Amino acid sequence: AGLLDAYPSAASASYDEAVEKGSVPLLYQWDTRWGYREYCAGPIGTTGCCPTSLSMVYMGLTGKSDKTPADMAAIAAENGYAEDGQGTYATFLTDMAGQFGLQCEQFTPSTQNFLTYLQSGYVVICNVGPGDFTDSGHFFVATGLADDGTVEINDPYSSVRSAETWDAERIANQSIGMYAFRA
Repeated sequence: AGLLDAYPSAASASYDEAVEKGSVPLLYQWDTRWGYREYCAGPIGTTGCCPTSLSMVYMGLTGKSDKTPADMAAIAAENGYAEDGQGTYATFLTDMAGQFGLQCEQFTPSTQNFLTYLQSGYVVICNVGPGDFTDSGHFFVATGLADDGTVEINDPYSSVRSAETWDAERIANQSIGMYAFRA
């Protein structure tokens, strides 16, 4: 029985694990606590990478767990930042960050810009096009730099990609938008 077998009948649940301010938790959009919730004409499990990424950033930077991916998806939909068949508009990140106690700076994707923000302690949500991470469009969180200078990521769709570190240039070259966050 997979995620879609229970869709759309299952309700979402709260996130009850400990959240530590300064440590971005790895959340998956297909987590059964919220993955079944309707979003953009499908379940969050297949359509909710942006709200899941923002939920991770929110939890990691504020130390609060009251905004799950389902909550972020509902806020995006209620405020016109989600479209069936299209997903989440990236303006959701820049327009709504302040309501969550976050500062968001959109910047031009480049290796140097990306590394500068990460080295300055920002957490970066990357919006990527086709490549290593997706065949269409996808959001994930760059949480920081490993000792060897590669980028650590929390990919809300892939535990495999989240377990790897990535070359900053490779991510920047596939990004159509980058959003730096701090509290």
